[in-house]
Amino acid sequence: FDFQLTKKLYQNKMELRLNVQDILNQKLYFYQNADGNNNFNKTTDPIRFARQFGTNISFTVGYAL
Repeated sequence: FDFQLTKKLYQNKMELRLNVQDILNQKLYFYQNADGNNNFNKTTDPIRFARQFGTNISFTVGYAL
């Protein structure tokens, strides 16, 4: 889930932008499809590794001349 907020100021010459990526910061599971179908089966498909990439926050200021 991502979020972006933008505000223009000074007759639309300045732009402030806040970006937040991966707000929920959910863990991703990577598994091997052991039984050959295209569905995840918790009992037969082993999880190879899990990653939690974290939340990214950025703030940008732009000005048009």
